[in-house]
Amino acid sequence: MNINRLTIVVALFHLSVGGAATAVRPNIVVILTDDQGYADISLNPHQPEGVSTPHMDALAKDGVVFSQGYTSGHVCSPTRAGLMLGQYQQRVGVYSAGDGGAWI
Repeated sequence: MNINRLTIVVALFHLSVGGAATAVRPNIVVILTDDQGYADISLNPHQPEGVSTPHMDALAKDGVVFSQGYTSGHVCSPTRAGLMLGQYQQRVGVYSAGDGGAWI
């Protein structure tokens, strides 16, 4: 390797390390609620009478609202397992709220 190639490699390495150190990462907060239906939040125009979620409404006002969301589980435990594992919870045996998982 001649001096010019070595200089280029060192310069590229320095730029990549320096750029990674100054990169700004977003702050992301995931709020997962159990047993909540699609209309069980007061910012939804179809919410039942008596539903009041002012704190969630305030967070939504200053953040991001997703109008469609999907989960790989229909009850709380599989949903949490999938979120924590980053994969389909069935791969570790969590199918329902009472399973607890069959770790293979």
